[in-house]
Amino acid sequence: MRIAAPLFLVILLAPTLASAGPRADVVRLDGTGFVDDGGPFPALGASLFWAVWGFKQDRARLEENLETLAGHDVDFIRYFAQVGPKYWEDRTVDPHWPDYDEMLAGAIDLAYAHGLRTELTIFGGTDNTPDPASRRAFVERVCTIVRPRAEKVIFIEIANEYYHDSIFGLGGEPEIRTLAALVQSALPNLVTLSAPRSDEEGCALYGPTPPAPASPLPSASSLQTTVSLGSIHFSRDIHQAEGPWRPVRLPWDYPPPCFPRAGVNNEPIGPGASVASDEDPTRLIAAAISTFLAGLPAYVYHSHAGIWGGGQRSHGEVNLLDHPTAAATLAGYARMKQLLPPDVATWEKSAAGRLPFFHPHAATTPPQPSLPGIYATCHAGRCIALLIGVKDDLTFTAASEVVLRVYGLPALSVEQDLSL
Repeated sequence: MRIAAPLFLVILLAPTLASAGPRADVVRLDGTGFVDDGGPFPALGASLFWAVWGFKQDRARLEENLETLAGHDVDFIRYFAQVGPKYWEDRTVDPHWPDYDEMLAGAIDLAYAHGLRTELTIFGGTDNTPDPASRRAFVERVCTIVRPRAEKVIFIEIANEYYHDSIFGLGGEPEIRTLAALVQSALPNLVTLSAPRSDEEGCALYGPTPPAPASPLPSASSLQTTVSLGSIHFSRDIHQAEGPWRPVRLPWDYPPPCFPRAGVNNEPIGPGASVASDEDPTRLIAAAISTFLAGLPAYVYHSHAGIWGGGQRSHGEVNLLDHPTAAATLAGYARMKQLLPPDVATWEKSAAGRLPFFHPHAATTPPQPSLPGIYATCHAGRCIALLIGVKDDLTFTAASEVVLRVYGLPALSVEQDLSL
């Protein structure tokens, strides 16, 4: 089999199409994959941090963006239950609003009416809950709001990037774990903690032995404090040897030390993201595919418009489709959802660089600017493989009889049908 440059390709061997139709009931884990009463599914999300603000201040525009996402087979949106005013002066979500409970409940309900669940990050900031007692009271309040609509929430994250001083700060891990235990005792939903920056922070947060309490919060020793879902923000550093393809490959390294086996690619590089940005549909679609092939159950499309939705910190992108490449990227995600098996996150990963059913290729790992990377997962004689970094013709020799279909990125159109 020969693969010709410069295409970056997804190869599917005997693919099984994902099931279609509305999702129902509370989402749970089956191994490392998400499942609900409709069966397993690879969960595609999108940042829409301003959703609660939008429900209160600009509902028509919020609905416009929800319709955009629902029309591209997105499963959920991620947003904050509270944030600001620090750094978010004109996008503040304030639990002191007289109608706050109605606004949060309304945002969850409106998203679900458009076929979208909610990933609710409780703390995007702690300006309005500055002490442990007020934060605990707020978490209890959020649980009360979520409880009658739990099936509309895909999972709950306690805090966004907790290490920032404007959120919990380093040393806040015991309080986060206690609040997670509170949520687990009150709701049937999956719970994750937050996204650390390093292995050390990850073990302090997710490690098997809780650190000594650093706050006067009531003990949670009688509650279940072990979460089964990790939240990770993979590095956006594109200045290493792999260049802009590094964020595509990084999900293959999951899980880091101390993390649960199941994890969410919760804030990857995207159009207008901080630190580094990537608007290339080929890489963004490949990153989502890589996430699911690596055994993670969820990927979140992260964009500048999804973060701010306009306002004083906006670069000009107000709605999701304002990004020049957003339409092509979202269309590619929708096509990906049609092709991936619904239980793909539970399949067995092959060693990086190996294409199952083919003789090993001499120069396939690690991926370098001049070398391809091969990432594959298999189940019951069926395999899916993602090839990245293909710059020259590659020839593979089948080790057994195989039937395969080759799709080209970013459109995921069929390039070849082969029987070998």
